[in-house]
Amino acid sequence: MGSASRPQFDAGPAQPVQGVAGAAVPARTQHPVADGEMMVHGEEILSVLRSWVAERATDLGTKGIALTLDESRIGADKPSLSLAVDGDESVGQLTVWGSGEAELEFSEIATGLARHEHRELNSVVDLRRALADLLRWSGESWGRG
Repeated sequence: MGSASRPQFDAGPAQPVQGVAGAAVPARTQHPVADGEMMVHGEEILSVLRSWVAERATDLGTKGIALTLDESRIGADKPSLSLAVDGDESVGQLTVWGSGEAELEFSEIATGLARHEHRELNSVVDLRRALADLLRWSGESWGRG
């Protein structure tokens, strides 16, 4: 089959825009983020996670859900935060690196059921989605008791 019979994809001409360092970046390599959220990395995404824990720790604690936030060691090459979510029936953890990499883990104590996902968090929306999934997974376990 010749190339004439295959549909062709044309991304169109690259439209240069200003990059972070002032260099032109072709439009076809840019990635929009949903809901107008800005891409966040580094200390900013870790700061958002710290704030989320501070705002919710007391309320979740009254429901028997303990939140523990641990920071990476000082001077670590890749700063990170690890959020442990502990209940009577399940445990979960979300580890977030300043680079936006994240590991989401959950386990039911009685059954040994475990879930694990690697995610790339590019915005506050992505971080909130990961936190909501961790609580949802845990809530499914807590709601069975």
